[in-house]
This record gives sequence, C-alpha cells and structure tokens, in this order.
Amino acid sequence: MSRLAATCFQDGAAITGDRGKEGGWKASSGFEAPSVVGADANYYNRAYWKIIPQGDGKYFIENTETKRYLFQDGDAIKGDRGSEGGWKASSGFEAPKVVGADANYYNRAYWKLEKQ
Repeated sequence: MSRLAATCFQDGAAITGDRGKEGGWKASSGFEAPSVVGADANYYNRAYWKIIPQGDGKYFIENTETKRYLFQDGDAIKGDRGSEGGWKASSGFEAPKVVGADANYYNRAYWKLEKQ
C-alpha cells in the first residue's frame, strides 16, 4: 500500500508592494494567483509555511518565501462533510482550488486548525 507524502508547495512569485495590490486572485481581476500544489520535496524553500494567529480561532498560513497566504477559492461547503461525493470533476463535483494570494480577499485566507 502506498501513501501520498507530498508537501504543500507554493508556486509563483513573491508578492511585491502592499498586500491587496494585486487586486484579487482570479484571472478576471487582472491577476491570477499562483497555485499551491503537492510536491515531493521542499524545492527552493517553498514548502515552508508559518501559522499566524488572527484571534477567534482563525489563522493565516503564510509562505515564508513568497509571503503569500494559503487561500481557498470557492464557496463554503453545503451540507455535511463528505456530501459533495469527491474532489474530482468525474465525481460530479470539482473541489475548489487552493492558491497563494497576496491578501485576505473576502476572508478566504482565514483557516481554522483542529486537533486530530
């Protein structure tokens, strides 16, 4: 049995200027935020992240090289966890992308950490 042992890796350039300067994360905003992918190693230190408390149990997860926030595109889940039936388009639902954004647009860079 094999197991996936990938690191959360930030592709793309570091942010320049003030947070929010890019104006969004989708191509329609004039800038498309770079992807966050699963990589097999920590190339160029882009798999290092820091967790920044924001209060009320919310956190930013910031890449130490690019200074981009881990950012969730897409709507909030509807129904119970697992009700979407999968993560690939072939399941009838395609999970939203995770990207590296320069700012916390619409509070989508907030993350909740839960002990397992």
